[in-house]
Amino acid sequence: MTKGILLATLLFITSSVFAQRPENRMYMAGGFNYQLASGGPLDYVIDRYNQTRDYLTDEMDKVDHMSGAAFSFGFGMGEDVDFLLFEIGLTIGGSGSLSAEGPVNGVQQVRDLKVKSFLINTGFAYLIQTEQKFEYGIGLFVDYGGFNVRTRTYTAGQNAPDFKDVGDQNNTLVGLTPTIFLDYNFSETFGLTLRPFYRYQIYENDMSYVSKEINPNTYNNDDYESTQGAMLDGFGGELKAVFFF
Repeated sequence: MTKGILLATLLFITSSVFAQRPENRMYMAGGFNYQLASGGPLDYVIDRYNQTRDYLTDEMDKVDHMSGAAFSFGFGMGEDVDFLLFEIGLTIGGSGSLSAEGPVNGVQQVRDLKVKSFLINTGFAYLIQTEQKFEYGIGLFVDYGGFNVRTRTYTAGQNAPDFKDVGDQNNTLVGLTPTIFLDYNFSETFGLTLRPFYRYQIYENDMSYVSKEINPNTYNNDDYESTQGAMLDGFGGELKAVFFF
């Protein structure tokens, strides 16, 4: 038993030391992404919600992150020293529930808000292999997708209803995402990739319809320009398992 464990350990170490990205091969990857995202104009709407309700015992938080699954499919080509990757991917994000609570006519009421997003990422990367098992590089992706804002209201302590979309407006996301690649190849068929990034949104969104929904009595007093702007900018990172085939 001891000899078997020792042999397996030696084989693992050997495969790790000499593993390298296979040349001219396709790959698939899947994992998790987390972004410190700015809500921009939606944060202004949330501020107005809090400011115009002095009865709140818990104010609604602003958007501060987006997280969810990330998938990609790509092709790598190159020599032992460097590689070019061409990739298309899908990034799914969610803000989690942003909640406010306070008594209305003596009954504790809750308002939840949530943002859900998706992005199709298309781009390329240049990787430098300083060791056979470890490589690093830089990439640039063009992002295209959208997001929706959802809400619900209910009495505290009761079962929460399903979220419903706020309006039927199409919220478009268009941006650029420069990315750092930190890859570790365990074998010619499997590796891990850690990708810090900054997501810069080019397209501006109009969040005035959200204010009309959750601030029906005061939205006419909003600063209209403050409800316009880029959504979901910010630094983040992805951790994905990579399978070569």
